[in-house]
Amino acid sequence: MPGTRSLPVVVRIAFFSTALAAVGCAQSPPKAVPETSKNPTDCVAWEPRATVESCQLDWVLAQRDATQKAAAAEQQRLAREKAEAEQRAAAEQKAAEEKSAQDRAAQEAATAAAAAAKREPVRIYVGADSYFAFNGAELNSTDSRTLENVAERIRNDDQVAVRVVGYTDQIGSEEYNLSLSQRRADAVKTYLIEHGVPDLAVSVEARGEADPIVSCENRQGTTLIDCLQPNRRVEIEFSALEPTEGR
Repeated sequence: MPGTRSLPVVVRIAFFSTALAAVGCAQSPPKAVPETSKNPTDCVAWEPRATVESCQLDWVLAQRDATQKAAAAEQQRLAREKAEAEQRAAAEQKAAEEKSAQDRAAQEAATAAAAAAKREPVRIYVGADSYFAFNGAELNSTDSRTLENVAERIRNDDQVAVRVVGYTDQIGSEEYNLSLSQRRADAVKTYLIEHGVPDLAVSVEARGEADPIVSCENRQGTTLIDCLQPNRRVEIEFSALEPTEGR
């Protein structure tokens, strides 16, 4: 019968078509899921063979990687900002220290300049005839007011340096006069030290008949001796603070 022979042919053709379709699906390359897809159903729509579960797993893994990358980037940003902040703080501290040092140096310089400006060179002449016997080197204690004032003024200044210089007139030999001027300068230094002036602050020099104040030419005897009186002296030189109220 013709009808009974045609049925198997139709069935075989249907099975063959289904098998071909199955082979073709298996061999066709999978479609890529868009990276922007965040919905597992979108994944299924792009890849018919994918399941919702597999797409969910892929999406979770992608989100984890993105989160880790974002966290790493945030850590790098924070570390960079911290390093920059530390550098700025160090630079600001260095600048502040340099400015403080400059201000301190300027203040010290201003203080030193002010102190130097207030100091004045002082030279006090001590007449040898008033303090020493003629041709002698022992101080006369009956008239020591000038030396007392000098000692008091020097004691009040702990930065003072004192120079005591002895002189004589030209009467006598040069060697004798140099020795006499030395002994008289030493006597004045001893007096100052005994009245509170530090030993290290006082230096002594003997000049003999050098640096005369007067010459007294064409004079002899007592007239010459009287005329040469200004040359017989001890000079006390120092730089002291200008007198102020209360000093």
